[in-house]
Amino acid sequence: MRYDPARWTSSSPVASGSSVGWWRVERACLPTSWRAELLGRRLTRRHDLQIQTATTDDEKRAVSEAYLHNREELREDLEAYRSDQLVRHARRYYLVPPAIPWGRGEDDDPHWERGPVSDEWHLRPAAFADLYRQIEDARARRRAVWESWAKIVGGLLSGIIAVLSVIVSLVLALKK
Repeated sequence: MRYDPARWTSSSPVASGSSVGWWRVERACLPTSWRAELLGRRLTRRHDLQIQTATTDDEKRAVSEAYLHNREELREDLEAYRSDQLVRHARRYYLVPPAIPWGRGEDDDPHWERGPVSDEWHLRPAAFADLYRQIEDARARRRAVWESWAKIVGGLLSGIIAVLSVIVSLVLALKK
């Protein structure tokens, strides 16, 4: 399941105790990574409160296991979201991202790995860095093209302005 703030609202331990509808404001105003950070903080606060109210060691252990599971699921969802965003950026620059190994040698794929908790695909760190570097190279190539055109247009504009200023000064000098 992809990272979705609505998923963490009513039935999860994160949402209980929070104001109703606050996630809608967060979703509209904050970037996804910030929302994930806020959800992680809420998970931690909720865990601390549940640990304080737990009476037996078994309750504390169950609360801690649920907390660790939720944190890991949130981390994996965020990694999957970041991988999806990076793949989108790569496609925007007409780069070919590594293919997800659906059903073929999933464990030994050098680019993708499947999260054990959320069962989502995300890029391995080396593949993430390689794809990010490719995107930066593509951006630099595009920027170089625009910079060369900007230099040409800037030179032409400055020449035109210089000629116009000479013409205006001549016209004003001839009027006197």
